[in-house]
Amino acid sequence: MLRPGMRVLDVGCGTGAITAGIARAVGPGGFVVGLDRDEGNLAVARQELGVTGNLTFKVGDLLAQDFETCFETPFDLATAARTLLWISQPDRALEQMKKVVRPGGRVVVLDYSLEDVQWEPEPPSTFQTFYRTFRTREPEIGEIMRSRSAFRRYLPWRD
Repeated sequence: MLRPGMRVLDVGCGTGAITAGIARAVGPGGFVVGLDRDEGNLAVARQELGVTGNLTFKVGDLLAQDFETCFETPFDLATAARTLLWISQPDRALEQMKKVVRPGGRVVVLDYSLEDVQWEPEPPSTFQTFYRTFRTREPEIGEIMRSRSAFRRYLPWRD
């Protein structure tokens, strides 16, 4: 799906691991924008990956921005990996992504439903306990992840 020369928007890019792979795939003739609302994640991305001729990182909230005027040139592809489940309005997020893609371009999403997760074989009981805790505290975890200062309280090694 990725080809040399493509323009790609990676929504919810975090620290840019997937975004960097996309930039390698589209090559020096392509262009990739990693978008995330957490400046801390983007600082890590910029420090670890740098900003090159075909890769840049931009802070922004997909739901808060008017994407019709945010980018000068439409993208060939807009993608989001494991992002929409954390967004309060996933339908609106998809609409926003469609606005920045050229006619005939694509919106590609990789996500999952935490409610429908099944394992085969069954994971260890310690993981099942962790997962049940995660599921019951998911709204709180989402808020923690949205607040960088609160996130640091829970994960101090990120500083």
